[in-house]
Amino acid sequence: MKKKALFEVYRQDNKDTDGYFREYLLVIDDSISVYDALWTIRNELDTSLALPYFRCRKGVCGSCLMRINGIQRLACRIPVRNVLGDDGVVRVTPPKGRPILKDLITGWGEHDEV
Repeated sequence: MKKKALFEVYRQDNKDTDGYFREYLLVIDDSISVYDALWTIRNELDTSLALPYFRCRKGVCGSCLMRINGIQRLACRIPVRNVLGDDGVVRVTPPKGRPILKDLITGWGEHDEV
C-alpha cells in the first residue's frame, strides 16, 4: 500500500561540524525497507545524502546499522511499515558508539578518516 512518510534524516558534513536534521517527504510502498527508502531519497531527492553502500542487504554485514526512531536496527531488514508511527514520521540517525564520518556513514573506530 502506498503511504506518505516523512523521513527526518540526520545530516553532518564532517566530523568537525554540528549535525542537523533534514526532512524528506516520500510516497512509498510501506513494505520497502528503510534502507531502500533512504536510497530513494538519495537518488531522487538529494544526491548529497551520504549513505553506507553494501550489497549484502540480508542483515549479515551490519553496515546499515542505524538508529531508527531511537532504536538501533539494521535498515536493510526493517520495513518502513514497522517503524512508521501514527504521525507518519521515520527519524533516522547514525548508530551510537561509532564516529560519524558524514551523514549516516560511520567509521568503526576512533581513527577513521573521511
